[in-house]
Amino acid sequence: MSNPGLRSDQDAGPEHNGLVFEVPNDEDRVLDYTLRQRQAIIVSMTGEEGEDLKGLSPRELDVVLAALDGMDRVALGRKRLKSENIALANQAAAAAMIARILGAPGIGQAGQRPAQQADALQGAIPMLPPGVPEPVLVPGEADIEAAQMNVDTFMAGFGTTG
Repeated sequence: MSNPGLRSDQDAGPEHNGLVFEVPNDEDRVLDYTLRQRQAIIVSMTGEEGEDLKGLSPRELDVVLAALDGMDRVALGRKRLKSENIALANQAAAAAMIARILGAPGIGQAGQRPAQQADALQGAIPMLPPGVPEPVLVPGEADIEAAQMNVDTFMAGFGTTG
């Protein structure tokens, strides 16, 4: 009976013991290969259902634990890579959304302008339409700093004295 882990030119003799020593060149295939090899080591030492586990020496138990630890590390590494890929995809989606929002006319940039606004941007002085009277400014209305007054001056503006 042939072992599915063996190459076609190998037999399932005792020298192979279920292990295949053909290392692939792709990283994912290497990880899959080493995972299968660790599983084969564990099964050959403990049996299919773990029935031989009690008969193992402390050294053999260390080998089994090291193989299990390696399998855990590979699994955790793959999970970390998956979560990092998901995070990168989310960041790319967020960046695309931000770019689309910032690319919309009127946000972060000038959109299409009417001709009158285009003239204003090109250096023409904006003028009021002909039917609008010139504004009359009250003294102090265009001052940049707020005027300070005391209570008596304020009340005098209402015709009362304090």
